[in-house]
Amino acid sequence: MIKVSVVIPVHNGEKYIGKCVNGILNQSLKDIEVVLVENFSNDNSLNICNELAKKDSRVSVFQSFDKGTSFARKKGVLECKGKYITFSDQDDRYINKYALENMYNEIVKNESQICEFGHYKEYNPLFKKKVEKSSNIYTGKEIFNEGLKGALGIGNNFSATVWNKIYDADLVKQSVVNIDKGLFFAEDEYLNYHCFANDSLNRISTSEKCFYCWNVGVGFSSSNDSGLALLSDYDKIKPTINEKLKELNLDEILWTYNLETVYFCRSIIISLISKNEDKNKIFDIIDRIFKSESFILASDYFKSYTEREKVWVELNKLATVRDKQEFYNLCESGVVNNNENFLKKVIKKVLKKL
Repeated sequence: MIKVSVVIPVHNGEKYIGKCVNGILNQSLKDIEVVLVENFSNDNSLNICNELAKKDSRVSVFQSFDKGTSFARKKGVLECKGKYITFSDQDDRYINKYALENMYNEIVKNESQICEFGHYKEYNPLFKKKVEKSSNIYTGKEIFNEGLKGALGIGNNFSATVWNKIYDADLVKQSVVNIDKGLFFAEDEYLNYHCFANDSLNRISTSEKCFYCWNVGVGFSSSNDSGLALLSDYDKIKPTINEKLKELNLDEILWTYNLETVYFCRSIIISLISKNEDKNKIFDIIDRIFKSESFILASDYFKSYTEREKVWVELNKLATVRDKQEFYNLCESGVVNNNENFLKKVIKKVLKKL
């Protein structure tokens, strides 16, 4: 029996994929499979993947002919044969050879359908930072209050990333069937949303143990365009997720989810201003934000929000202004209002994610 399947989407990964896969094959847990899904590479990635599969029967190679990491992961998940599924990026690694064995043992012990672990952020070969969690089990309403909220990137106990989790295969296979959009930047949130909003999910857990090492800054580069690319992904998924949150009467999560949209858009402009980008270019991007479906959705939400005293001055202006100069000024200076004190913790969480 295959205990754990590791799904790895591959896009222009010729520099990393061999080392990544060999590290997984050398894990102490041998009842595993590595599912590689090549997605529109224009380097030697596919040939390298095929060579890896020739050397070890536990490696299988597929191609996704729909562009986007979300489609590549969907293809990989549906091809998996393991009892549990986890994900890796092509340029990352596990911290030791016992990682998959311990992840498997932990989710079995907890009898959970999703288990999230701590992880390491590696900034360079000499410096990495440990991101820890506490060990807990969540059931019932906590699935939404902790799991779904975290999966959308607006909670504490769970995160939107997929590579620090191990999933029950039946759950994730049911969930990815609903993935119908090719995303590159919000693909983790998209997959986790479908898993954590799945009606059959009844038990999730977290573990204080850390196994995955995320190489920060490797692979997709962070550029001035990456914020707009993420906003484009948001335009594809946020309307659907907003409707689901309304359907489930998750008002608190809906509030925070729309708050994140507004302050994410603000962060794009703040970043450009801090880099002294041309003002006309910034105005063009503000215009793009004003036309963004996710921003319009958040704007309409706060315009119609009944508890107006909770919409402090800055948020109200950011969400409703349609003058580019005024939006620029708001981002540049940051209007402070005493009414925002009670939501400082929420903003801190949002900005930490961004």
